[in-house]
Amino acid sequence: SLYALTLTGIGKLGIITPFGGLAFLFGWSMLGLAAWRLGSPP
Repeated sequence: SLYALTLTGIGKLGIITPFGGLAFLFGWSMLGLAAWRLGSPP
């Protein structure tokens, strides 16, 4: 959304930017949780 905001100049796109950041953090958190739950290989 930041690229679209910069290239188009549509200010309303800045409103959705925090949701992308939250989705990014959530995705990494879920990946970390999955790795932690699987544990190390025997």
